[in-house]
Amino acid sequence: MRLFVALGLPEAYQKSLAELTGRLSKRLDSKITWTKPGAWHLTLKFLGETKADAMALTQQALQTVRFESFALRAGGAGFFPGLQRPRVIWVGLTQGAPECAELSHLVNQALAPIGCTPETKAFRPHLTLGRIRKDRRDPWRDAASEIAAIQWPQIQIDSFALYESELSPHGPAYTLLQRIAASDVK
Repeated sequence: MRLFVALGLPEAYQKSLAELTGRLSKRLDSKITWTKPGAWHLTLKFLGETKADAMALTQQALQTVRFESFALRAGGAGFFPGLQRPRVIWVGLTQGAPECAELSHLVNQALAPIGCTPETKAFRPHLTLGRIRKDRRDPWRDAASEIAAIQWPQIQIDSFALYESELSPHGPAYTLLQRIAASDVK
């Protein structure tokens, strides 16, 4: 099973994604695989291929993560690895980035004892809009400015989840396997 841990995003974000990618796809000539509305999320930890018999241990480990709910707001835009050779176009966060980084760290700590390799590079919370498959030298700065101008609503993050990702020629399909609620214990 191909697994990942992520924050789900509400309907308002999913709808705005559809509108945004619809506009951008009409203006950009590059071949881009856009994130599908309904599947948009913020990945905290990608586990990759995981044996079915490790599922119970993974779920038990994730249940030990304690975090307080927090506010999150999308904003800004960027590219991985950078503007010169973009491969991923993303939306950043104007609120909630430190909390997302801390939650990612807690998830990594919880999963390390069961053999999941902790991340070695710094966590950069982002919402992937699309993967650029063939860059045709589009006006990426203009696209980033358009994305950055969007006023995203503030949302409350009160849980994270374990998902299974099944790849197909039509793109990945995600199945929610487990939801872990915020503890909000002070």
